[in-house]
Amino acid sequence: MKANGVVATLGIQGWQFNISKALVPATGPDFYRLASEHSGQDITPFFVVPELKSCANLDAQVAVQELCNSSNGFGGCPLGDLNPTTLKTLQLYNTSKNVGFSWDHIGLLTNALVINGMVLNMDAYMNANPDPIANDTVDNAIRTILRRPGSGSGGRDATHMFTSRPELRQAIPCLSDKFGQGIIDRETAGCFFSDVLLYVTLGVIFSLILVRFAMACVFSWLISWKLSKTPKIMVGGKRWSPHMDSGNTPTKPKAAKQSPKKSHEIVEMRHVDPLLDRRRYNSVENSPTNSSDGLVPKSQSKTNDHSSSTAIATQLYTILMVTAYSEGEAGLLGTIWSLAETQYSDKRKLIIVVCDGIVCGQGETRTTPDIVVSLMEHDYETFGEPTDQLFLSVGAGEKTINRAKVYAGYCRPQENQGKKTPMMCIVKTGIKGEKVRPGNRGKRDSQMIVVGWLHRVMYNERMSPLDYDIFGKAKELMGLTPDCFELLLMVYP
Repeated sequence: MKANGVVATLGIQGWQFNISKALVPATGPDFYRLASEHSGQDITPFFVVPELKSCANLDAQVAVQELCNSSNGFGGCPLGDLNPTTLKTLQLYNTSKNVGFSWDHIGLLTNALVINGMVLNMDAYMNANPDPIANDTVDNAIRTILRRPGSGSGGRDATHMFTSRPELRQAIPCLSDKFGQGIIDRETAGCFFSDVLLYVTLGVIFSLILVRFAMACVFSWLISWKLSKTPKIMVGGKRWSPHMDSGNTPTKPKAAKQSPKKSHEIVEMRHVDPLLDRRRYNSVENSPTNSSDGLVPKSQSKTNDHSSSTAIATQLYTILMVTAYSEGEAGLLGTIWSLAETQYSDKRKLIIVVCDGIVCGQGETRTTPDIVVSLMEHDYETFGEPTDQLFLSVGAGEKTINRAKVYAGYCRPQENQGKKTPMMCIVKTGIKGEKVRPGNRGKRDSQMIVVGWLHRVMYNERMSPLDYDIFGKAKELMGLTPDCFELLLMVYP
């Protein structure tokens, strides 16, 4: 047994008592002999222990058993009542230290078991009740632990048995108060390494959190503003737009700098205002001069500064997708023409209308695909007559296979003939044998045609015949490969 470095000690209810000045009673144990045999040995059974509140409401024999009798193996409690007066008379002084046991030492004890790390001395109880008690669950559990085959004479851990059954769990406080003689103060190798692993894992997790926090702070304070800084554009070069002119424009508010390469003029994008047609500019001083009402005269309001070469350079390549099913001609015309008439440059936007099957809306004389195609100028000279292309739809069984045609051309709104917006119409025609709403698979499938095509383009994945057809015609209309598109906006008619 371990007595935490104190040589002459004995245990009472799990606490170490210094017996270096103890008086040996005339009737009772020899403290010095017991301490020399096993320092920290429990002598609680030699005292009369007062009734415990934790045992008051229990009917088990272990709670009501009177341990001070001649058959308890300790002479029937010869040291009297366990109270401060008795301890002071015997000159036994509490060291305020628990009696500690190792598992090897517990295995040498005759009737000892462990519950929740508390070592219980069951000698007095077993001596008073040598035979099992009928219909006593707690007594049966104690004997099961102490007499388990292969367990020797004692030293088994009963924590799992007592904590897993309600009728045994309520007896744990009573057993600990009445028979406790110390605690386990040594961890097994498994417990030690599990604790080490726990703390190492905790340290790693906290380290990762701190590192991520530090990286987030560095990014927010030192890097993010550089990434979001408005880049410089080359006026007259081909970096942003092949249609930009090299002449002076009213959107250069300060003197241009010279690029170190190819002598292109450089303008900060934050100095570019795509809505400068709402202001009057003094071309001599190259600075804006507001009119009296804050707007330019109507005679000058037709100046399309938002479509100037420098303003175009600030715009991202954008796809405007419209999904159509059975909408009427008025709704489709209003939607498509409103997209075409936006101030966004025609060189930076592409309208894609996906018709969900060959369907004729209520009250209409033409099918939805016929209406959409009539709103655009199909370029037969460049693209020829479209043919059915195979692709996979969102559907089950035979509905998985579908075909579609791709019409490519331009949209010219009647009210603004100067607009010429690139436009494609994808018509789902269905497979052979479809008679009712051929090609119809739902608007979600229509969305997946465009989104899936962009995904395969961006990540260089295998494309379907329809994907190749859309790719080639989009490239021809826009003059660049579709992987240059950065925005996808969807509109419901």
